[in-house]
Amino acid sequence: MENFSSLKHTKIGFRINNRGLSLIEVVIAVFVAGLAIAPTINLLSSTNRETSTSIYQVMAAYYSDEIIEQLTQLNISPGFKRICEATGKDLPELLESMNTDLGDMIAVEPRKVSLMGLKLFLLISPLTEGFNARLLEVHEVTGSSGNIPGRFYRIVIKVGWNYPGDLDETGSSKHIHESVFFLNRDL
Repeated sequence: MENFSSLKHTKIGFRINNRGLSLIEVVIAVFVAGLAIAPTINLLSSTNRETSTSIYQVMAAYYSDEIIEQLTQLNISPGFKRICEATGKDLPELLESMNTDLGDMIAVEPRKVSLMGLKLFLLISPLTEGFNARLLEVHEVTGSSGNIPGRFYRIVIKVGWNYPGDLDETGSSKHIHESVFFLNRDL
């Protein structure tokens, strides 16, 4: 029986000896392992950032949708035409008057935000950590076509947030989600 430790260089392989690994072999092995591990770590960190971005975008869409659903319901009953006539205010002034309460950062529980002191209100969820703005913008839409009766408004709901570590000196939002919908005031 042949002893494997005594093998010498042959056509099919190299000799095996008992001396272990040299320092240069260890350095090369660590370098090759580093080349393989570095992209994997980079991939994991970028995936984590993208997941975080998706979570914030979904939450911002939720904050916008809750307002859209309630404004749509208020337009059906009692209707913004009647609300505007009763208050003597136009729709932009009526809705934008809620902006102070919408961006309230102190609230920790859902709260009622009233429309200019009326008994009509929206139930608004508090903004979670990282979110720092919620704003309504209302613009009347004018068009050249008279085929569709009524007064239409473009309502933009903006929700702003910062990722942890994104805050600058002003505290303003670095990321903003906008939801847009149109409302016929004369339904």
